[in-house]
Amino acid sequence: MYNFVIFGYSWDLYKISYSDVIGSENVRYIPNYEPTNNKLLNLLFKIHFSEKINKIVKLPFKNWWYKSYFKNDFTTERPLCFFFFGRQLVLQKYGYVDYLKSKYPKAKFVCFFQDLIAQHDVNNIPYLKSVFDLLISFDHKEAIQYNIEYFSL
Repeated sequence: MYNFVIFGYSWDLYKISYSDVIGSENVRYIPNYEPTNNKLLNLLFKIHFSEKINKIVKLPFKNWWYKSYFKNDFTTERPLCFFFFGRQLVLQKYGYVDYLKSKYPKAKFVCFFQDLIAQHDVNNIPYLKSVFDLLISFDHKEAIQYNIEYFSL
């Protein structure tokens, strides 16, 4: 059995879809990446990770925020499984998955594409296979094309 960390969204659709597991002892659902309750810090965070700004100039020191995304507060010690959605691959681009891998070397990493892979900024499947233990697509044709797991929505 694992402790699961799901990097989700704050949209109601996701909260409803994952309502069966949200609040479980072995699940942490992280609906967004606002690192604190401080509005000014959250604004700085959003600016720091803005896609528009980072296309113009790569802002350094993004790793400063990493510790605030997830705090391992599970009461039962189990192996960790980190679950990302395809739209969150921007975190991999900025090194967050690498940070988690170094901090939790025995953890498993899963990425679930809930829309077409071609729609993603980071869609290099051989590279992603080297980063994630499991890649899943909602699209049966893409799952066959990229030789990844298929799971319907």
